[in-house]
Amino acid sequence: MTPDSFEELHNLIKPCITKLDTRFRDAISSKERLGLTLRFLATGDTYKTLSFSYRMDASKLHAKPLKNGGQRVEI
Repeated sequence: MTPDSFEELHNLIKPCITKLDTRFRDAISSKERLGLTLRFLATGDTYKTLSFSYRMDASKLHAKPLKNGGQRVEI
C-alpha cells in the first residue's frame, strides 16, 4: 500500500476508529490502529509479533484494539 493510499483510507475511517485517552492509559492512535489492522489482515501475524513490530505492550493488543466496537464503516 502506498503512503498516499494509506492516508486516504485513514482520512475516510478516522472518525470511526479514533479512541480517547483515559486516566489510566493513552489510547492507540488511529494511524497505529489502522496499521495494526492492515498488517494483521495481510499477514496473519500473532498479537505477540505485532506488539514486537510496533514496540507496543502486548496487553494493549489483547484488549482488541483491532475491533471497532462492532460498528460498520461505510466508505
